[in-house]
Amino acid sequence: MVSDNRAGMLRVSILMYNVGLAARSLEEVRNCLRLDPDDKDCREHYGKVKKLANLISDAQTSADDEKWEKCLSLSNRILDLEGNNSDYVLQGKTLVCRCGARVQPAESLEACDYVIKRMGQSVDPHFDKAEVYINLEKYDEAEAEYRRILELEQNNHKATQGLKNVKNLKARGKKRDYYKILGVRRTANEKEIKQAYRELAGKNHPDRYTDEAEKKAAEKRFLDINDARDVLLDKNMRAQFDSGIDPKDPEAQAGNPFGSGSGFGSPHQFFTGSGPFGFNFHNFDPFGADGGHFEFHFG
Repeated sequence: MVSDNRAGMLRVSILMYNVGLAARSLEEVRNCLRLDPDDKDCREHYGKVKKLANLISDAQTSADDEKWEKCLSLSNRILDLEGNNSDYVLQGKTLVCRCGARVQPAESLEACDYVIKRMGQSVDPHFDKAEVYINLEKYDEAEAEYRRILELEQNNHKATQGLKNVKNLKARGKKRDYYKILGVRRTANEKEIKQAYRELAGKNHPDRYTDEAEKKAAEKRFLDINDARDVLLDKNMRAQFDSGIDPKDPEAQAGNPFGSGSGFGSPHQFFTGSGPFGFNFHNFDPFGADGGHFEFHFG
């Protein structure tokens, strides 16, 4: 005979919820409902915890899939729902820092600072903050974040690579900036890039001009616009460009680590852990305990 301890299960579920373990809380309250699907108190708590647990799970999935805008929206909903619980605030702001760095860098800076303050010795929010600064073209500040990571983890090769990328970005100087050619943000998505290309290609097509000098200038602009489209719509070439290497410049390809399959397929892959986010929290996990039994399943 199965012991009917619904009240105890509910207490455990509420405790788990209050300390930031929404997924574990959901498991416990489901155990209660298995004993009695009509238990009023368990059903009420189930509705509350399921909503939050699903938000966190969906935000994680969106981040894994690099659906940054969706992730950011879901993360802000977590904060709206549980803005008075410091554990969920940390989880929400960790996601805002990571996902917002790619689509709303200026607005995500506060979240990164909050996570850095709470996380102590974790390197991961520093990587996200460096990403914020790169997308804002504040390369000195990005460099400082990578150096801070190396203070925390002297042999962190991804931080070392980050410093090299920042150096390349600084050295690029007056060379072609494909984002500026198309007039889009560094965080622009495929739809925005294609739209900008169509508008500029139509306005600058050489066939629109009869004057020889104007036609020649248009040909140069049109070539730049096409190159910008090619680079920014190709994941590998865009990754090279974001690391300070112009994939359309033969001279820049000399010594290019991307060309030899170095594994740096994305400029954002500067994380150190084995979990889905690559987080390494140095034994402090804001999403759960025991190294991966709850929301974020860290390795």
